[in-house]
Amino acid sequence: MFTNVLRFQEESIDTNNQLTIEYKGEWICSKKITKENCLNQAHTGRQRWNHEDVHNTLKNRGFDIKHDMARKNPNLLMFWKIMIFIALFVFEIYRHSTIAIKSRKKLSLKQFAIELLHQLLKFSWDDIKDAPILKKSRTQFRYFFSSPP
Repeated sequence: MFTNVLRFQEESIDTNNQLTIEYKGEWICSKKITKENCLNQAHTGRQRWNHEDVHNTLKNRGFDIKHDMARKNPNLLMFWKIMIFIALFVFEIYRHSTIAIKSRKKLSLKQFAIELLHQLLKFSWDDIKDAPILKKSRTQFRYFFSSPP
Protein backbone atom coordinates (compact mmCIF):
# COMPACT_ATOMS: atom_id res chain seq x y z
CA MET A 1 0.00 0.00 0.00
CA PHE A 2 1.30 3.41 -0.96
CA THR A 3 0.54 6.65 0.78
CA ASN A 4 0.55 10.00 -0.88
CA VAL A 5 0.62 13.47 0.64
CA LEU A 6 -1.43 16.24 -0.90
CA ARG A 7 -0.41 19.76 0.08
CA PHE A 8 -2.98 22.33 -0.92
CA GLN A 9 -2.72 26.10 -0.66
CA GLU A 10 -5.21 28.71 -1.78
CA GLU A 11 -3.86 32.17 -2.46
CA SER A 12 -5.47 35.45 -3.37
CA ILE A 13 -4.43 39.02 -4.02
CA ASP A 14 -5.81 41.62 -1.62
CA THR A 15 -6.72 45.24 -2.42
CA ASN A 16 -3.07 46.35 -1.99
CA ASN A 17 -1.87 43.83 -4.60
CA GLN A 18 -0.32 41.73 -1.81
CA LEU A 19 -0.38 37.97 -2.12
CA THR A 20 -2.23 36.47 0.85
CA ILE A 21 -2.71 32.85 1.77
CA GLU A 22 -6.37 32.01 2.19
CA TYR A 23 -6.01 28.37 3.19
CA LYS A 24 -3.34 25.71 3.71
CA GLY A 25 -4.03 22.02 4.14
CA GLU A 26 -2.22 18.68 4.00
CA TRP A 27 -3.77 15.25 3.68
CA ILE A 28 -2.47 11.72 3.51
CA CYS A 29 -4.24 9.80 0.74
CA SER A 30 -4.19 6.14 -0.20
CA LYS A 31 -5.27 6.99 -3.76
CA LYS A 32 -2.77 8.01 -6.39
CA ILE A 33 -2.79 11.79 -6.80
CA THR A 34 -2.81 13.16 -10.34
CA LYS A 35 -3.40 16.55 -11.91
CA GLU A 36 -6.93 15.45 -12.77
CA ASN A 37 -8.01 14.35 -9.28
CA CYS A 38 -6.00 16.60 -6.93
CA LEU A 39 -8.72 19.27 -6.57
CA ASN A 40 -11.31 16.60 -5.86
CA GLN A 41 -9.00 15.06 -3.23
CA ALA A 42 -8.49 18.48 -1.62
CA HIS A 43 -12.26 19.05 -1.55
CA THR A 44 -12.78 15.65 0.11
CA GLY A 45 -10.06 16.46 2.65
CA ARG A 46 -11.67 19.78 3.52
CA GLN A 47 -15.05 18.09 4.01
CA ARG A 48 -13.42 15.57 6.34
CA TRP A 49 -11.79 18.43 8.27
CA ASN A 50 -15.18 20.12 8.73
CA HIS A 51 -16.64 16.81 9.97
CA GLU A 52 -13.81 16.39 12.48
CA ASP A 53 -14.20 20.02 13.61
CA VAL A 54 -17.85 19.39 14.54
CA HIS A 55 -16.82 16.39 16.63
CA ASN A 56 -14.02 18.42 18.23
CA THR A 57 -16.56 21.14 19.10
CA LEU A 58 -18.84 18.59 20.74
CA LYS A 59 -15.96 17.09 22.69
CA ASN A 60 -13.91 20.10 23.77
CA ARG A 61 -15.85 23.34 23.39
CA GLY A 62 -18.46 23.15 26.10
CA PHE A 63 -20.50 20.06 25.34
CA ASP A 64 -18.03 17.56 26.86
CA ILE A 65 -19.43 14.73 24.74
CA LYS A 66 -17.68 11.38 24.82
CA HIS A 67 -18.45 8.91 22.06
CA ASP A 68 -17.98 5.62 23.89
CA MET A 69 -21.43 5.40 25.54
CA ALA A 70 -22.86 2.88 23.09
CA ARG A 71 -19.83 1.33 21.49
CA LYS A 72 -21.18 -2.23 21.59
CA ASN A 73 -24.43 -1.43 19.82
CA PRO A 74 -24.13 0.48 16.51
CA ASN A 75 -27.82 1.41 16.55
CA LEU A 76 -27.48 3.06 19.95
CA LEU A 77 -24.35 4.85 18.80
CA MET A 78 -26.18 6.23 15.75
CA PHE A 79 -29.14 7.30 17.88
CA TRP A 80 -26.76 8.96 20.36
CA LYS A 81 -25.03 10.90 17.57
CA ILE A 82 -28.33 12.02 16.05
CA MET A 83 -29.53 13.30 19.43
CA ILE A 84 -26.24 15.16 20.00
CA PHE A 85 -26.39 16.75 16.54
CA ILE A 86 -29.98 17.86 17.12
CA ALA A 87 -28.92 19.42 20.44
CA LEU A 88 -25.99 21.17 18.75
CA PHE A 89 -28.27 22.42 15.96
CA VAL A 90 -30.79 23.87 18.43
CA PHE A 91 -28.02 25.46 20.49
CA GLU A 92 -26.40 27.02 17.41
CA ILE A 93 -29.72 28.51 16.29
CA TYR A 94 -30.35 29.85 19.78
CA ARG A 95 -26.88 31.34 20.26
CA HIS A 96 -27.26 33.43 17.11
CA SER A 97 -30.56 34.87 18.25
CA THR A 98 -30.79 38.45 19.48
CA ILE A 99 -31.80 37.44 23.00
CA ALA A 100 -28.88 35.04 23.34
CA ILE A 101 -26.39 37.61 22.08
CA LYS A 102 -27.65 40.10 24.68
CA SER A 103 -27.65 37.57 27.51
CA ARG A 104 -24.23 36.09 26.67
CA LYS A 105 -22.43 39.37 27.40
CA LYS A 106 -18.72 38.57 27.83
CA LEU A 107 -19.06 34.88 28.59
CA SER A 108 -17.12 32.44 26.47
CA LEU A 109 -19.20 30.07 24.38
CA LYS A 110 -18.37 27.22 26.77
CA GLN A 111 -19.38 29.24 29.84
CA PHE A 112 -22.55 30.36 28.07
CA ALA A 113 -23.52 26.77 27.21
CA ILE A 114 -22.88 25.62 30.79
CA GLU A 115 -24.90 28.51 32.24
CA LEU A 116 -27.77 27.82 29.84
CA LEU A 117 -27.75 24.13 30.78
CA HIS A 118 -27.84 24.96 34.50
CA GLN A 119 -30.80 27.26 33.94
CA LEU A 120 -32.67 24.62 31.92
CA LEU A 121 -32.06 21.95 34.57
CA LYS A 122 -33.76 24.13 37.19
CA PHE A 123 -37.09 23.84 35.37
CA SER A 124 -39.53 21.14 36.34
CA TRP A 125 -42.71 20.04 34.59
CA ASP A 126 -44.75 21.78 37.31
CA ASP A 127 -43.14 25.10 36.30
CA ILE A 128 -44.15 24.85 32.66
CA LYS A 129 -47.24 22.62 32.46
CA ASP A 130 -49.63 25.56 32.88
CA ALA A 131 -47.91 27.78 30.34
CA PRO A 132 -50.49 29.41 28.02
CA ILE A 133 -48.63 28.42 24.88
CA LEU A 134 -48.99 24.73 25.77
CA LYS A 135 -52.73 25.04 26.21
CA LYS A 136 -53.39 26.86 22.94
CA SER A 137 -51.10 25.04 20.58
CA ARG A 138 -51.40 21.66 18.97
CA THR A 139 -48.52 19.90 17.32
CA GLN A 140 -49.00 17.73 14.30
CA PHE A 141 -46.44 15.64 12.51
CA ARG A 142 -47.28 14.86 8.93
CA TYR A 143 -45.41 12.46 6.76
CA PHE A 144 -45.92 12.21 3.04
CA PHE A 145 -44.64 9.11 1.39
CA SER A 146 -44.77 9.24 -2.34
CA SER A 147 -42.86 7.50 -5.02
CA PRO A 148 -40.52 9.59 -7.17
CA PRO A 149 -41.97 10.70 -10.51
